[in-house]
Amino acid sequence: MYAVVRNYSGAGAKQLFDVLEQRKADVEAVIREVPGLVSYTLLRSGDGGVSVTVCKDKAGADKLERRRVEALYSID
Repeated sequence: MYAVVRNYSGAGAKQLFDVLEQRKADVEAVIREVPGLVSYTLLRSGDGGVSVTVCKDKAGADKLERRRVEALYSID
């Protein structure tokens, strides 16, 4: 297993989590297509939040990272 934990805080972090919550179904649809994904969790804090991604291996995590970036840039 390979886990990636990202902490989002500071300018824009709260707004990012607002968008992620509003578009949760869209985000999940994109990342669920990645082979090896075990789980993806968002944890909100007062000024942003944390994402925890677990994949079967690093290759899956790397692929998921590329999809995550694509998804963020496609948000209207």
